[in-house]
Amino acid sequence: MKKQLPAILLILTFFTLNAQKYTIEIHTDNRAASLLMPSTEYNSWKANDEFKNKAIREALFKEIYKKFDDEFDFIFLILNEDNKPSKLPDGELIQVANSVSGIGLNIFDDSSNYGSSGNLKAVIHLTKRIYLLGGPTLQELLHNWANFGIPTEGTDDGTNFVNNYQPHWGFTGGNIKGQLGGFKQSTLIDKGAGSYSVEPFGNNENEGYLGPYSQL
Repeated sequence: MKKQLPAILLILTFFTLNAQKYTIEIHTDNRAASLLMPSTEYNSWKANDEFKNKAIREALFKEIYKKFDDEFDFIFLILNEDNKPSKLPDGELIQVANSVSGIGLNIFDDSSNYGSSGNLKAVIHLTKRIYLLGGPTLQELLHNWANFGIPTEGTDDGTNFVNNYQPHWGFTGGNIKGQLGGFKQSTLIDKGAGSYSVEPFGNNENEGYLGPYSQL
């Protein structure tokens, strides 16, 4: 089945009957699909943050590739939840392969571990249904290229200085407040004697899905 998008959205949900692993239902517009898990497995996925478990994660994607052709750069897993499960981050990207030099990241290709033959670049986990449109989607995509290109500094809780703040941008200036952190440089005011003020900004992220990418 030919896909026209460089990414596929898989809504993770659950069913209560025993069935083959896994049932995948494709939406009629071919832009999203639902992957149905047994309820015990789905609950474990949420409770134990199993997206971070390499063996479980790779096994899941190998099952996904039994259904789809190897035509995607990114695959999003989106939990079918109205509320984010406790102890899970809003979103996370795990890189699968990189062929881009000069961004502070080694060249590598682990796509075969996921069932891809070289096209898959990264997998993304969003932990609430609305997060696709109203959450960290732009930030997670940017993590694929922008984690290590520049040295950064920041604070861990607004007070304690951190010398290496990667993979976020911390105190980095730019034309806007960045998706990975950083301030709008045009608002920086030098008050003299080593004192500065600047428009409020976030070390880790800014503006959510409303903010554009920095020119950097």
